[in-house]
Amino acid sequence: MSWKEDKDCCSWDGVTCDSLTGHVIGLDLSCGWLQGNISSNSSIFLLNHLQKLNLAHNDFNHSQIPPDFNRFTSLTHLNLSNSNFFGQIPYEITHLSKLVMLDLSENSLETTTVKGLVKNLTDLTELLLDHVNMSTVVPSSFMNLSSSLSSLSLSNCDLQGNFPDNIFHLPNLEILNLGGNSNLTGILPMVNWSSPLRFLVVSYMTLPGDLPNSIGNLTHLTHLDFAHCGLNGGHCPNPPPYLSLFSLSNNNFTGEKPLSFCNMSAIAILDLSYNNLSSTILKCMANFSSLHVLDLRKTRLYGSNPGIFARGNHFRTLNFNGNGLEGPIPQSLVNCTMLEVLDLGNNKITDSFPYWLGDLSKLQVLVLRFNNFYGFEWGSSEFNSSFTMLRILDLSHNNFSGRLPTRFFENLKAMMNLDEAKRKLDYIGETYYQDSVVMVVKGNLTSLEALDLSSNKLVGEIPSQLVGLTFLAKLNLSQNHRIRSIPRGNQFKTFQNDSYNGNSSLCGFMLSNKCDIDGAPQPESSIDHDEEHNISTWLDWKVIMMGYGSGLSLGLSIGYIVFSTGKPQWFLRMIDGPIKRCEGIRRCNEKTKPKNLPVNDRVRCDDERDKGLPNFWIHRL
Repeated sequence: MSWKEDKDCCSWDGVTCDSLTGHVIGLDLSCGWLQGNISSNSSIFLLNHLQKLNLAHNDFNHSQIPPDFNRFTSLTHLNLSNSNFFGQIPYEITHLSKLVMLDLSENSLETTTVKGLVKNLTDLTELLLDHVNMSTVVPSSFMNLSSSLSSLSLSNCDLQGNFPDNIFHLPNLEILNLGGNSNLTGILPMVNWSSPLRFLVVSYMTLPGDLPNSIGNLTHLTHLDFAHCGLNGGHCPNPPPYLSLFSLSNNNFTGEKPLSFCNMSAIAILDLSYNNLSSTILKCMANFSSLHVLDLRKTRLYGSNPGIFARGNHFRTLNFNGNGLEGPIPQSLVNCTMLEVLDLGNNKITDSFPYWLGDLSKLQVLVLRFNNFYGFEWGSSEFNSSFTMLRILDLSHNNFSGRLPTRFFENLKAMMNLDEAKRKLDYIGETYYQDSVVMVVKGNLTSLEALDLSSNKLVGEIPSQLVGLTFLAKLNLSQNHRIRSIPRGNQFKTFQNDSYNGNSSLCGFMLSNKCDIDGAPQPESSIDHDEEHNISTWLDWKVIMMGYGSGLSLGLSIGYIVFSTGKPQWFLRMIDGPIKRCEGIRRCNEKTKPKNLPVNDRVRCDDERDKGLPNFWIHRL
């Protein structure tokens, strides 16, 4: 890293100079495509008047942070986050006594210098050390943090022991993130808890006992995440009124949800999943104008589905899986025009197949498994442009019977060809909540790798067209009773008998029950091409339709985890120090050209994002 001679560096992008002296006082090289290491003789250390230095989102090649940073005696802001540094945080950092902001998060760092940081950096307002290994740090080392601190982010630091409760009372603290420290315990203030906190995340910490009612006093809170904290007993607390994210998932709350839930006028994500609430769905929950995600999975709900979903709502995800909901699906769901994920699996719903959900043009995931659905009684007109965005469809373990018109498959365009530009991993979700992975679809239906139609009431022959699915590696047609002969050719030579168990009328060349004329021409497909018939269908799709080609094998392995036990942890990352991170990602996205300041090597900014820059916030697995 060096300066160009005979150039006015104050005009360079990312360089700030003092208007009077001309000294360089600010240097922002974030997302600068920098690669390599910073040597102690680098000319950057000649910037004696530097006050702000940002090297975030670069690649310093697993090198150590040089101790020479202590030469910046006027430094007030230092950001080295997401830059592939490795090893111990140098003790010399604690000599930067004027630091107001220190961000060393998202590197492969460890530290034993916390006491020095706390003791010497008395002007700190922001301390962000997410993913710094602190397994040897005693949490009480943070006890004497400056009262001016506004942001403290220590997520996924492997902190162990009791966290000092005085931190919750710091008078200027607005952001506190302790999430992901599963061996960290703490005690929340039970009374007199007033604070300017806006962002509180303590997920995966152990917080014994009840969630105190004093949480309702934190009227500035917008994000509150208590997922996986071991909280138990009593009812859900009254939430602060202006929350946009509220997660109490994977705890032991019981009883009815308080009516004060209906007063959350700004709520966007509400996650109460995996609790023992044993209640009905509050009717107001279907009428929140701001709500994007409602996750009530496995909360022991009973009664009917929400009655009326108002027009103009913004629901993106509705997940009621694993409850005791009864009755039909409310047809007011057609008002959820933004809906991408609908999971009603493992309930007691009795209804015919809701073909009208095909009008939801953004619907990508539909899970109806383990209910009492029956029939596909629709005419040809209902097929037009239905379910064109659907990527995951699970109808297994219902009472469907009959045949399926070809048009149903023809409409599943999201599972067929994609433009080259769309062939990438994508996530269903938004900044703070991700549902599942949308796998790349490559090729057409001939790339299908897994097909599971078990435990329904299929009739007729196995369609001979399935022989053309040469990528098909898994087939399950078991427990249908009325399937007849097995077609010959390609992958069908490789499937074992257990692919066909429970079909007493089935015959085939690999079974003990041979067909009368085993060499006869293959039967015609049971997919009816006569669209005028009021045909009904069969189907037991478990994870099929998750993706095709190179993507499906991965989709197959994670499908049940996504919709039965929660979202897959290995696809989710936590965004730590959320405001700073989101700003950093946006800034990185905007920087498409290298800095004017020359460097030895450069690395693509978008490649850095692929290496693990956090792009969403979630603590709910």
